[in-house]
Amino acid sequence: MAKGGFYVLSFPDANDQTQTEVVERERLRPAYGHHPARFDKKVFPVPREIQPDVRLTEHLLPKMARHADLFALRLTPDARELIGIGSPSALDTAHVLINMHFVKAPQLAKVVQRANSLQMKMGDANGAFSKGVPTVFQADTAMIGLLIGHKGANIKRVQAMPGVLRVDVRGDGTVTIMADSEEEGEAARRQLEVVVDRVPI
Repeated sequence: MAKGGFYVLSFPDANDQTQTEVVERERLRPAYGHHPARFDKKVFPVPREIQPDVRLTEHLLPKMARHADLFALRLTPDARELIGIGSPSALDTAHVLINMHFVKAPQLAKVVQRANSLQMKMGDANGAFSKGVPTVFQADTAMIGLLIGHKGANIKRVQAMPGVLRVDVRGDGTVTIMADSEEEGEAARRQLEVVVDRVPI
């Protein structure tokens, strides 16, 4: 980050801890020579209609900066501008990558929103599954389809029973019922076992 005639550098030390150092421009030198490195700052305006999308995809900026060989690439807090710091050639490369990102940002934002939504649902499901008393039993793998029912009808019916939090059926026939109490879990188990028992073998 450039501040006046100084640069604030962040870098990992030997223990992978982030260290910060303030240096003058003259101390920045390329690894291959003795001339001061040239770092420029360039502002890339973000079109208003995609500012929310660019904010949602902000986590992709470090990868874009690495591909362009930029020193830094940051989104301003109001999401109106991307600020890049790097060599002139790196900034030119970044300009091309950023324009490509602007074109794809709406689709990427939809993917991110969908992923976030699924992650929240998974969190809710895991939370529900971690609460309660488990009742586990083994069903015949040949009867799993019958146990689940048409479009999950049997599972939905059992999950609607009082105190039943969740029913999980695995491909190996393991059925796990999470309920508020052992009695409610056993009642749900009996309902599912009745469905299987009705089929003559």
